Amino acid sequence: MKTLFHDIRRSIRSLRKAPGFTWIAVTTLAVGIAANVVVYSIIDAVILRPLPVKNAKEIVVVRWRNAQMQPQSEVSAPVFFLLKDQAQTLQKVAAVYPQEIGVNLGGIQSPRYVTALRVSEGFFSILGVGPKLGRVFAQTDDQARAPGTVVLSYGLWQSTFNGDSEAIGRVIKINGAPFTIIGIMPEGFRSFPNADIWIPLYLNPANADPGSDYLVLASLKKGVVIPGAERELESLLKAHPLSYLPSVSSAAARLRLEPLEELRTGRFRRNLSILFSAVVLVLLVACTNLMVLILVRGFSRTQEFAVRAALGSTRGKLMRVFLIESLLLALLGGAIGVALAKELLPLVLSFLPVDLVQAGVIQMNRQSLLFALALSLLVALVVGLVPAMRVSGSKIQEMLREAQRGATATLRQTRAAQVLVGLETALAVIILGTALLLLQSFLNLERVNAGFDSQQVWVAQLSLAADRYGTTQSSARLLDHVVSKLKASFEVESVGSIDGLPLEKGLNLPIYPTEKPGKINHAVEYRIVDGDYFQSLRIPLVAGRYFSSSDDASGHSVAIINQTLARKWWPQESAIGHFIHAGEEVGFGDYPREIVGVAADVHDAGLGLNPPAVVFVPAQQVSDSITAFVNKVFLASLVVRTKGRENLSQSIRDAVLSVDPDLPIASLRPMSQVVAESLSIPMFYAWLTSSFALFALFFTAVGVYGLLSYQVSLRAPEIGLRMAIGATRLQIVILILKRGTQLALIGMTLGLIVSAFLGRVLSNMLYNSNDVFLKLLVGEALLLASVASLASLLTAVRASVIEPMTILRNQ
Repeated sequence: MKTLFHDIRRSIRSLRKAPGFTWIAVTTLAVGIAANVVVYSIIDAVILRPLPVKNAKEIVVVRWRNAQMQPQSEVSAPVFFLLKDQAQTLQKVAAVYPQEIGVNLGGIQSPRYVTALRVSEGFFSILGVGPKLGRVFAQTDDQARAPGTVVLSYGLWQSTFNGDSEAIGRVIKINGAPFTIIGIMPEGFRSFPNADIWIPLYLNPANADPGSDYLVLASLKKGVVIPGAERELESLLKAHPLSYLPSVSSAAARLRLEPLEELRTGRFRRNLSILFSAVVLVLLVACTNLMVLILVRGFSRTQEFAVRAALGSTRGKLMRVFLIESLLLALLGGAIGVALAKELLPLVLSFLPVDLVQAGVIQMNRQSLLFALALSLLVALVVGLVPAMRVSGSKIQEMLREAQRGATATLRQTRAAQVLVGLETALAVIILGTALLLLQSFLNLERVNAGFDSQQVWVAQLSLAADRYGTTQSSARLLDHVVSKLKASFEVESVGSIDGLPLEKGLNLPIYPTEKPGKINHAVEYRIVDGDYFQSLRIPLVAGRYFSSSDDASGHSVAIINQTLARKWWPQESAIGHFIHAGEEVGFGDYPREIVGVAADVHDAGLGLNPPAVVFVPAQQVSDSITAFVNKVFLASLVVRTKGRENLSQSIRDAVLSVDPDLPIASLRPMSQVVAESLSIPMFYAWLTSSFALFALFFTAVGVYGLLSYQVSLRAPEIGLRMAIGATRLQIVILILKRGTQLALIGMTLGLIVSAFLGRVLSNMLYNSNDVFLKLLVGEALLLASVASLASLLTAVRASVIEPMTILRNQ
């Protein structure tokens, strides 16, 4: 132990005598470890952290899947009742509906909009989590005409009632109806999806909504596995051949069970795996770079190690020198890396997509610190072991001979460092290639013509789920009054409304042309518009006319369709004058509508997706059944175009409150923010991966510079001799540049091959990057070559100022 402490003190003195090397090594490791800790903290919160429920492995989600085993949709109410009543392999079954929608909360100091889940009895029992205060829903709470009851989240209880236990039993208003608070969930509880409040679903065959929109959770009975339960589901569907979902009614569609974990992590796992792979590669580049520096430093200490070996130091003791130094560097770099990660995490979270933020609480915790410690120890082992084995593997006589001969003889020993620099360059090329592909995909998405103009447009979203807006007349009256008040404002150019914004979800219905019922399309976007919606977003008409004031409840039923639907059903003729019919398959009573206009395509489903088929209908001509359904499931969106760049948020709030003081605004933002939010996920991955690529480029430049600098010092006598017999300084510069570019070229070749392969693997998550793939690879090669050349040039300039007579005299 005394010898170990002595070696540690000697290593500390050695590192203090080489402050440049120590500073570069610690900085390199700190940056690499900080990046890994930040990404690990995100992955830990979103994927690795155990679900906060009991027996999570026994909880499954029921979904339709197609023949390729790809998820299709949630299930319909008949499926839920069938499973609840007939399935023997399922212990408990619960339904959630609708998802991603909130309610207006009243009966408190000021009305507010909160996220809510309507859940059937047994939902909390399946999750295995009880309330902190009060109780959860009993079977009697989930019956038709039962008094309204509600369970609050811990956060809402704290923010609204200041954690007062007397909140149990209080009556609040949800969408205008009275509900009694019966329970408070514990701190940290998150349902799937998460919510601020939970309300009984009151689901029965009479009030079930059409379509497959119910998220069904179930717990497996003891000893039952998913394949066995799925076989029972197939037999149940064969025995009860109901029309569960028209759009997946083919024999290829099956009910499948997924672990609850898949609901939380499924859509993030692939992208986060790619991100983690990129950050691990950055750390490998940093480790490789450090191994080069330690190896080069070890070569420069050949005489020291030769003397140690001659005095009796064993191979193990020589290796221990490197391992102790690398451990000290790794621990110091890890400590600084953790501190750096703590400062960087809030910055990274500010760019984080909303979906990832909602997936879990992302923070530095004990797991992050343990990960950093384990990573530091692993880095110490990897970084110290290769140089230690390389240097300590030399024989004593050979080391003494090299030390007596002079430095030039040790040029052969730098081959290992050259290989590491080549590997480092290859890894940098791979990271840079991935970053450029993701960045190009994001830029391509940004340049997509969305089909509308989002500049100078404000969007206010309202929940009209209250009973007082359950009819078409009452909803249209509210929106008309708000639109009229906003139109009176001098700053407003035009105002309209719609039930589903572009780039956000809306209602889709089965629709067919009346003259050809067999051409039914099961998933046409059905958009309810009012006012000057098209003018507010500057969506042009290709043919026909816009809606007018005469298109009211007493007028002829009309519709506007988009180009995609017009091309599909009437490719060789005008769609104007044809009739369409919607909603019959799912029980909605819409009317046959005459097409009076064809609007230009809009990327409603996403900028990276083809425009879907869309039908627009006037708000006052929609049936009450459709209006009630839409108001319950989707937000009504007011679209306000300004004459300048004025902030109309307060004017919009005043207009809504003047019409209905109890109606809170769920969301108020510029339309440009809606577009930006749709791009948040590709932007986040492109931004973070690009940052990693910059770090990798920096580390590569340091590695090339460090190796070439050492080689210049070794070749100083040769350079002095060359200059003494007539070589010019330019020739010396070219000589060093040639060596540096050769090292980079080998690594670039290998890295480009791997990058080309990765480009094909990532093609399904990129947007229109195939056409520029080769250009990106060429640009990447030029960029890395420039970095390597710059590092080589700095070394070459340093070598060119060598005075030959001084070097030869010293020899």
